[in-house]
Amino acid sequence: MVSDDGKAPELAGLEAADKPPQKETEEEEAEKKKTIRAEERLSPDLEKWLERDWLKRWLRIDPALGSEDLRPYVFVARDKRLLTGAAELGGLEGLIARLCGPQLKLRGAEPEVKALPSGDADMVFNALRERVVSSGNFTNQPPGIDGLGIVAKHHPRFQSEVIALLDGLDPNRLGFWVVRGWNETLTDKNARKQFVAVMEKWANQNDNDVLKRAAGAALPAWRDGVG
Repeated sequence: MVSDDGKAPELAGLEAADKPPQKETEEEEAEKKKTIRAEERLSPDLEKWLERDWLKRWLRIDPALGSEDLRPYVFVARDKRLLTGAAELGGLEGLIARLCGPQLKLRGAEPEVKALPSGDADMVFNALRERVVSSGNFTNQPPGIDGLGIVAKHHPRFQSEVIALLDGLDPNRLGFWVVRGWNETLTDKNARKQFVAVMEKWANQNDNDVLKRAAGAALPAWRDGVG
């Protein structure tokens, strides 16, 4: 939406970097050289995205989108979500809305979250993540973050994705809420270790004193828990 032509060069680079090897014609060999250049242009932040299996699966779905003007799709998707939210208040949109609400509604939604089939869990998790990221204000706890935790609690494959989301937020804009409330969510040992590593980064930075002190205070208990 911020580009002049609606194309996302970062997406093109990710698609090129994740392209599987294949037998090449001369034209394909030339394309491979472009691919290598695209890989070389990947920033460390983009390379982190390629560590996520769900993203690599999505990148391999035809057609490739890196060279497409995506502005019409953004508007269609936005309109469709608005219509779906009005028409399906008892469906996934209703569940997502409750997972962005107060604690009483969150806890009441847990049985539904636990019963979600894999595909629906993906949709709910991705919608909540989108709402969290789009909130833009992380000094206070954004709506939807507790809902993400509940989905990850009952579908543990998302736990590392939650930590990756937290790690990707600008630490200068984070409030102390970010170190609290994860003990019940993070049941996977690797995810807990991942969270400890992120908190160590927060505790060692000097740009956000509130975050530094909160992370430093929380770290000993978390280290004991993964030791």
